[in-house]
Amino acid sequence: MKKNGYQRRAGGAFKRSKAYCQDLHNKCHVTKDGECIDLNDTQLAYRGGYMAARRDGAADYRKKHPEYVRKTAPTAFVIKQVG
Repeated sequence: MKKNGYQRRAGGAFKRSKAYCQDLHNKCHVTKDGECIDLNDTQLAYRGGYMAARRDGAADYRKKHPEYVRKTAPTAFVIKQVG
């Protein structure tokens, strides 16, 4: 999508953090075409710093709002008890 002649990256902070997490795990950036571009140390450090800042921000929010309860189910596999 273009705005004012510049290419805009779609997606918010959640999608960006998910992509950065995959980049850190694979140590390469996978493009939309499926090719893997190796990342240098500076790019890996930026992605690591971004993830650390999100984690710190979440911890600060939880400390400030102790009554906060997650509204969506966690993505972990849950085994239901039958009986």
